[in-house]
Amino acid sequence: ARLFRPSCSPLKSEVKWPLRPPLLSYGSTLAAKSMATDLAALPPQLKGTIGKYIRFAQQLDAKDARMAYYCRVYAMQAGLPNIKASPECQAYLMALMGRLEQDKKAVLAMCGGDAAVLNNPEHATLFTLRVFKQADDEDRAGKANKGTVRAFMAAAAFFDVLQQFGKQLPDEFVERRVYCKLKARDITTALKEGRRPTPGPPSLSAEERELEALVNEANAAGDGDGGGGDGG
Repeated sequence: ARLFRPSCSPLKSEVKWPLRPPLLSYGSTLAAKSMATDLAALPPQLKGTIGKYIRFAQQLDAKDARMAYYCRVYAMQAGLPNIKASPECQAYLMALMGRLEQDKKAVLAMCGGDAAVLNNPEHATLFTLRVFKQADDEDRAGKANKGTVRAFMAAAAFFDVLQQFGKQLPDEFVERRVYCKLKARDITTALKEGRRPTPGPPSLSAEERELEALVNEANAAGDGDGGGGDGG
């Protein structure tokens, strides 16, 4: 059974990651708003926090305006704590707020004016799972490459974006987000070393195996202490 059914504008099968940013073809007002909120205009203080979400939004503008809107909404939410970091941060986030108002109107028009779609996670969830599946299928087929790395990293970012809908991410999604990051690192390491990436779950580094062993030992010790009773 299908878990999610988008309420409007279903995804097209040809949407495949990675995407290239579209050329600007807006009217003069919207073009100005776009240039003021694109990645090149992002202040340094915000790049580490919201840069990837703005980049993905730009890449999605021509393919899936609704998912691009969700990416910018999450970027806005993540960036707000830094609004007073500098005049540039404040100016950028205010411009982004104006861009979101324009994008919201476009999304509502696309969805027949149904305001419920703005807070409905179905479309974003379906999109995220599709990107994850694309990367995972490619990896498990033994065809992992740099594009697979970018797809895994995009999926990880889209799992972040799902947090805007007000509910805690299901454990399954949290685990998939971690999996995406580990697989991206695992494939990147293999490609740099000139070897074929290993399909399936990523291998743990020696440090991670050591840390896992220490955690298991600590847990075992804690269980032992708990069973010691209160003799004395």
